[in-house]
Amino acid sequence: RAVNIGPKGIFVKSPTAPALGSALKFRLESTAFEKPLEMTGVVTREGDVDKDHGFAIEFTRVNPQHKRIIESYVEEKDQENPK
Repeated sequence: RAVNIGPKGIFVKSPTAPALGSALKFRLESTAFEKPLEMTGVVTREGDVDKDHGFAIEFTRVNPQHKRIIESYVEEKDQENPK
């Protein structure tokens, strides 16, 4: 389960994590997106975010259209929850 997503990466809730530096190919599916987003990334850290244990993936290859979808999603969330 994704806990946090941004234009450059995602934090995934998981009790275990792949080794740091592992290259991953994955599909991101959400009701927030009109279609599944396929991309690749690399595991950059393991740890906790808001009491959720998991790992961070930095995107290394993202379809430009998928990147725009993520950026629009993040912008929308930022407007809903101003800091």
